[in-house]
Amino acid sequence: MAISGTQLIYRLTNTIRILIDYRVGVDSFNIYWCSTSGGVYALLANVLNIANKTNPAIRGKIYFEFAPSAVVGWNNAQTNYIKLEPVIGGAPQPQEGPMIVPAKSTDTVSIDRSTVIKGYNSAEDRFIPITVDSTGKLL
Repeated sequence: MAISGTQLIYRLTNTIRILIDYRVGVDSFNIYWCSTSGGVYALLANVLNIANKTNPAIRGKIYFEFAPSAVVGWNNAQTNYIKLEPVIGGAPQPQEGPMIVPAKSTDTVSIDRSTVIKGYNSAEDRFIPITVDSTGKLL
């Protein structure tokens, strides 16, 4: 299952990047993870709902990046799962997802030069290209 308006930009050796569409009225997003889709999800981060206005590759998106090696229990060799929880006025809203984070060894893109990766936005019914260099930096 995917989370509408959310893209997983995956994946360097120790970096996972997530882009979330800006949402009017939402203050922030709690991001949760779990090693099983039906398990107990742990809070990974709270990200403010502030859209990027300077980088043309991610304009209008909320950008979140983390190092899986810093997350206790994260195993790159297995599939992990992410859920998103909008927060409005301090009150958590229903969780969305899960979004699959595939194991590092499967369904991933090895980046060895400038590469275009695309994510699907179901609300806009289109693929959105994201360009990154060999370090995964958005161009």
